[in-house]
Amino acid sequence: MHIILISNNLKKPRTLTLTGVHLVLLAGGGVLASVLFAMGLNYLSLRYADKIDSPFP
Repeated sequence: MHIILISNNLKKPRTLTLTGVHLVLLAGGGVLASVLFAMGLNYLSLRYADKIDSPFP
């Protein structure tokens, strides 16, 4: 995948080439970040769940 960056500050257009390996690593990083975020929210909700005085058992 070729990405062409065009700006008024650049004298010539810059290109960025992404290969399949880059895209797989980017997707894997996104999945890993999502899983870690979900685990963090689960940890926080379970840690503070017993401290909330809720009328529901």
